[in-house]
Parts: sequence; structure tokens; C-alpha cells
Amino acid sequence: MDMKTGAVLADPLGGVAVGLVIDSDTGRHILIKDIRSRKNKAKMPGGRIRNDESPKEAFIREVMEKTGLILDRTKVIFLFRVLAKDETHYYHVHAALTEGLGTLRNSPAKKGNNNFHPFVVDRQMPNRGIICGHKKIYRAAIEAISSS
Repeated sequence: MDMKTGAVLADPLGGVAVGLVIDSDTGRHILIKDIRSRKNKAKMPGGRIRNDESPKEAFIREVMEKTGLILDRTKVIFLFRVLAKDETHYYHVHAALTEGLGTLRNSPAKKGNNNFHPFVVDRQMPNRGIICGHKKIYRAAIEAISSS
């Protein structure tokens, strides 16, 4: 929604599905780094939503492509949607519980997508090293999970 006019904005790019993947035993979760980036900053796993899929399906697919983890669809929940800073699309934010992160690969499963390297972090958001736009979404997602 446009805060100035109140109009509902279209999502011309199909949006982006991102979120937290949380180990139900330890509370630890996954971030990814794009090794092509000069800044070497981390972000939540996710990516563009294709025309033929829901935001939830896109999140599950993107997590598998970038981390090798296969999420249980019944353990993925939608948290909220937020307009991107440039107002061209929305971020559809999810959370997923998984039992153990033992299947996490050092490199992603999808060929041609090996620029993304997943890593596990403790329960709290790292103070530095996260892409600026993801930092607010990440905090809000952690808060949404903590309050539910």
C-alpha cells in the first residue's frame, strides 16, 4: 500500500520471497552470502517469485536452491509483506522450522547457483555484515517469531 495515497500497489516483478530457516532444536538459523559481492554481506535465503508459484512455494524453492535444504511445506509460515525501499516490489517474509541443520551443504544444490554460500548463525542477528535492506526485515521477522 502506498503510504501517501493509500492505493494498493501492483507487484510488477512478482516480488521476492525471503525468510528465516530455524533449527527447531537449537534456535539457530541460516543466512547466505553471495561470494560475487565485493561487500561480502549476508542475507536471508530467498529470491524472485515466478509467475506460476506462490510466495511460499518460491521461498521453499529458493531455500533448496541456495542451501540444499528441503523444507517441509507444513512447517513454513507467512509472517508479513513489506514494500521494498524503491517501491518496485514487495518482500514476502516467511519462517520455516527444520529439524537439525545437518543436511546443510557447503555449496548450493542447483548448478549455476554456486555463488551463494549458506552458513548457520546463533539465535541473535549478527551486529554487522548483513545487507542493509535485509537488516530491518530480519529484525522484524525475528520479532514476529518471538512474539508468536
